[in-house]
Amino acid sequence: MTKVRLAFCTVIAVASSFAVAGAAHADTYTSTPQSENVIVSGSQGAPTTPTAPAPGSSSLPFTGGDVAGLTVAGAVLLGGGVLLVRRNRAKASQPTS
Repeated sequence: MTKVRLAFCTVIAVASSFAVAGAAHADTYTSTPQSENVIVSGSQGAPTTPTAPAPGSSSLPFTGGDVAGLTVAGAVLLGGGVLLVRRNRAKASQPTS
C-alpha cells in the first residue's frame, strides 16, 4: 500500500509542476516595425535603433497578485508537508504485531 501511495503522490507532484510551468512561461509580445526611416514633422532624421533593456531588468512586472499567489502556493505545500510528516509519525509510533 505504501508503494502505491508513493507512486500516486509522485504522479500528482510531477503533473502539478507541469501545470504551473505552462503559466510561468508566457510568450513575449513583439510588434512589427513600421519602417526603418521615420519622417517626423516633415524633416528626415537619422533612423533610431531600439535600445535593449538594462541588464537585470525583467520584461514582465512582478505584481502583488504574483506575491499573493506564491504565498498561497507556499502555504499549501507547507501544510501538505506537515500533514504527511504527522501521518508518518503516527504510523511509526503504532506497535506492529
